[in-house]
Amino acid sequence: MEHHIEPQVVLLAAEKIREVGEAREGRHYYQQLALEISYDGYTIVISDPKVTLTLFFHNKVKVDYRQSQDLDDFYRRLIQLAKDED
Repeated sequence: MEHHIEPQVVLLAAEKIREVGEAREGRHYYQQLALEISYDGYTIVISDPKVTLTLFFHNKVKVDYRQSQDLDDFYRRLIQLAKDED
């Protein structure tokens, strides 16, 4: 998979996690994903045990991962969340 991250996908997935996830200690948790939003709302962090994706103001993206397959799987999950209409 090409590692081009679409900010819109990240934002939609983050909103889904925020809406339906369990809120604990300043984060939201849903389907083994953790969402953290900065106090000003300009920085979003979505993570699982293998990948941490940070979306900054002006749609700058930083992703930390060890294996390419981990990122592929993670991004596919975000795409699916962004498409879900629960």
